[in-house]
Amino acid sequence: MYEKGNKVIVKITNITSYGAFCRAERADGLIHISEVSDYFVRDIRDFFDVGS
Repeated sequence: MYEKGNKVIVKITNITSYGAFCRAERADGLIHISEVSDYFVRDIRDFFDVGS
């Protein structure tokens, strides 16, 4: 499994109002909107695209 602090390349599989679902080599996950930036994020789609 991955350890805290590891950098992992993921593919975005779905975007919702609260975060972006992603797939890595060994796991699936969610990048919560609060983790995307230190500043207020109005629309997570400004940061991620499905398939990227």
